[in-house]
Amino acid sequence: MEKLKELFFRYKKHIYVVAGFFASLFLLFIIFDNLVMPYLVHNKSIVRVPNVIGKTLADAEREIYNGELQYKVTKEIYNEKYPQGYVIAQLPNGGMTVKSGRPIYLTLSKGKETIPVPYLIGTNIRNAKTQIMQRGLELGNITYDYSDIYGKDTVMIQSKAAGLYVPYGDRIDIVVSKGSINQARIPNLIGLSFDEISSVLSESGFTLGQVTYQRNETYLPNTVIDQSPKTDETADAGTQINIVLAK
Repeated sequence: MEKLKELFFRYKKHIYVVAGFFASLFLLFIIFDNLVMPYLVHNKSIVRVPNVIGKTLADAEREIYNGELQYKVTKEIYNEKYPQGYVIAQLPNGGMTVKSGRPIYLTLSKGKETIPVPYLIGTNIRNAKTQIMQRGLELGNITYDYSDIYGKDTVMIQSKAAGLYVPYGDRIDIVVSKGSINQARIPNLIGLSFDEISSVLSESGFTLGQVTYQRNETYLPNTVIDQSPKTDETADAGTQINIVLAK
């Protein structure tokens, strides 16, 4: 105990200085908290938040600053309604009253979500339709034209280049090959007699090829029971058609 008293008297002056310093800090805190802060807060003007939804960021910024407010872009998301760079949401909402200087939090549109156009050239029309649908796109106009390069029912032109990014639901028009203009559809010879096929082949622009015979209990002798190429295929004019006759 005597030792503590001795230490106290030895450092008494220092202890008073330190205690006075902390007492002054505490007093300053009380004054700032009770007088200065309320003055600063209560002396800010009350302003009405402008509605900036549907406006470009530049226009929104101008209105917000004119209203003695601040703004902060919090995120950007894809949106079907508004183009890229337009405000699609805000917080606080337009029309609310707030203290001047308060930040308005904005969400901007990135526009419609885009996807790459598939490569369709040289693809069968059925596969092309499937690819377009799987990408979330829409098949537009289908037109047909002759081609010596692309076979029948093959896509030879697409309206939007492969790899180009387009919005979901965008339409892709295609041009499909009808085959060569010099080609014709092979007639159906099955069931015709040998005497009948000559005129049919002549009218269709084809010639008779190899003739073979095969026993058949269904057809009369000299009736065509098979042919190659098959009916409804296309081939160049003058192509030979091989037949099988019943015997």
